[in-house]
Amino acid sequence: MLYSIQKWEDWMYGLARASIYTFFYILAVYTQSNWLLTVYFRKGVYTRYIIVSLLILILLVTLRMFTEYWVLYLNLTYHQFYGFNLSHWAFVFVTQLLASLFGILLRIAMNYTWLLQTQEKIRTQQLMAEMNLLKSQVQPHFLFNTLNNIYYLAHSKSEKTTVMIAKLSDMMRYFLEEAPKEKVPLSIEVEFIKDYIELEKIRIPYPVQIELCLDGLKEEVLVSPMLLMPLVENVFKHGIDKTQSKSWAKMKLHTETSYVRFEVTNSLWPQSSNTKGLGLKNLKKRLEMIYNGNHILTIQSDIGQFTAILQIPLQDAS
Repeated sequence: MLYSIQKWEDWMYGLARASIYTFFYILAVYTQSNWLLTVYFRKGVYTRYIIVSLLILILLVTLRMFTEYWVLYLNLTYHQFYGFNLSHWAFVFVTQLLASLFGILLRIAMNYTWLLQTQEKIRTQQLMAEMNLLKSQVQPHFLFNTLNNIYYLAHSKSEKTTVMIAKLSDMMRYFLEEAPKEKVPLSIEVEFIKDYIELEKIRIPYPVQIELCLDGLKEEVLVSPMLLMPLVENVFKHGIDKTQSKSWAKMKLHTETSYVRFEVTNSLWPQSSNTKGLGLKNLKKRLEMIYNGNHILTIQSDIGQFTAILQIPLQDAS
């Protein structure tokens, strides 16, 4: 019987001690991290922060001393440690001080995590803003070239003017509905490229060899809007001489298991410079921001020929 009573008192003692310790430790941590540091320290009133922190520490130590005395000493008399003695005071003071220091470290860690998240959010917003700026630069560049083509046809009273305006209307719909999106299906991007090629071919007064080969395209593949267009525009700006009949261009777009590959090869006239245009500069910036180096863009200019190969990671709607 005495053994059972002893075990019961030990169990009650352990539960009471754990409850008291936990309550006052949580109170110290919460007071430091959620009140003192935010109300006083963050506002720069450091002297008041130190004074209030010491007063709170003394208050918690005193309350804990009396609580442990009433609960653990008076009711469980064989635990003499919890009386009003120096060792008990020192133990309570040191442990409460450590709990307060933990509250300070916790607030520092929380603020640091919040700062990292805020910086990442700002960086993402800046990248999105720059990305949108680059896309907005692509659109006026494209429209300028297309309007020039329409002006040329209208000036020459060509019957192709109405066809070109209709094509332009379809492409403007793409700008309004698809271009603002972060990703679009590759099939929609391909249709846009086809319309653009048809627009450019209307202006050329003679037949030219322009091939667009589509191999194994997957409908669920997604790409960034207008990502492939700079390479296509570059063909007609530098590779197709509208005064010559020997211009040519070959484009091949295909998807593999893990990537999308777009190869462009076209004629290059001596006076042209395919590598220094605004479109290619914007393309390089966009690729770096989207894929962070996880892409391949090779550009090579030889005598009479220009080759560009773009390979990007495959992304699908799933």
